[in-house]
Amino acid sequence: VEDCQFINSGHTAIRMDLHCQKIQVVGNHIHHLGGVGVLMAGYGPGTKDVNRNNVVANNLIHHIGQEYWGSVAIFAWQSGENRIAHNHIHHIPYTGILSTGRISRTPPGPGECSRTVRWKETSEAFRGWTWKQREPYLHSRKNRIEYNEIHNAMEVLGDGNCIYVSGAGGGTVVRHNFCHDCTGKYMNAVIRCDDDQHDTLMEGNICCRTGGYGEGFISKGDNDIVNNVIADLRPTGRHRGYIVFPYGDITGSRIEGNIIDSRREGQILYHHGQASRGRTPPQLTDAQIDRNIYFCKEDPHWADSLLEQQRKSGNDVRSLQADPGFVNIDQDDFRFLADSPAPKLGIQPLNANEMGLEPAYRERFLGRRIQTRINPPDQMLRRPLTVTITCNVQD
Repeated sequence: VEDCQFINSGHTAIRMDLHCQKIQVVGNHIHHLGGVGVLMAGYGPGTKDVNRNNVVANNLIHHIGQEYWGSVAIFAWQSGENRIAHNHIHHIPYTGILSTGRISRTPPGPGECSRTVRWKETSEAFRGWTWKQREPYLHSRKNRIEYNEIHNAMEVLGDGNCIYVSGAGGGTVVRHNFCHDCTGKYMNAVIRCDDDQHDTLMEGNICCRTGGYGEGFISKGDNDIVNNVIADLRPTGRHRGYIVFPYGDITGSRIEGNIIDSRREGQILYHHGQASRGRTPPQLTDAQIDRNIYFCKEDPHWADSLLEQQRKSGNDVRSLQADPGFVNIDQDDFRFLADSPAPKLGIQPLNANEMGLEPAYRERFLGRRIQTRINPPDQMLRRPLTVTITCNVQD
């Protein structure tokens, strides 16, 4: 499905349902829809893993979910080993990209997606299994979500993010995405690994200037947060921290090589929640945390107490509280100046210009006016419409 335009439809633009493999959705303009932009939907949790190996790349998706606010720009449910790359997503009421197989592990009933579970294949013991036992039935695994640009997400709803991974299988990689400028009042984190999610790598992402709850990453399991930039978050409501562990076992998580750059005094670096649902509360000491740079333009001692406490437990031994030395953070140039301390810690520079649409598609979509045989929505609403109805009336 290439070089198409989907506009003014009441619901989803493209749906790859059930047994869909090796399908490419490339270079499409998807906008002003009532529902989802692109949906990949496999079978419910069970042994039937047949929705996979698809490509969704270099699409421009915006102003979707106009009727159904809970719609996602690109949605992978029980669909894995897909590449979701170089898409430009903006002005949407809810989440940008979602990879999930999330369900309520209760036999068929009103629980979330419970009726989709193939219970004869999983047995009712499914609800009591560990994540490693459940994982073979959760098929949104090994998705590559990379080099996308997302902004102005979460404009209406809450409890969502730019990129959201929840209840999916393992091996998903979220890397080199540029997520910025989201001002929705109820937005959660920029990138989030939610309930029943483990074995996810979040690497090389740029997260900046997002509001709502003003959180960079949320993780509720054994997931890695490596070599990311989290900068200038602008909370307008509850603010728990730049990296948040609400609950769940985070033992084994790597939080390494990140740059956390605050532009406001009094913001919080890390948050870990209390015991929940009978679980042991997560602790920073359960994770491997090191080689990070912490910096607050308004408070040179922002990380003093954190580093003192962390080093007592063997974490953050090589981490620094210092200006990371970006070329020009205000112009989204996150490369390093010559005297930056980051390279000495093994932190790789990130280039926002490499994220989002690739050059040929950027020129096609953004470099010139998009031609279409369909009038733009605002013109369609204003245009007079005459309808003639002829009826043959009988007894």
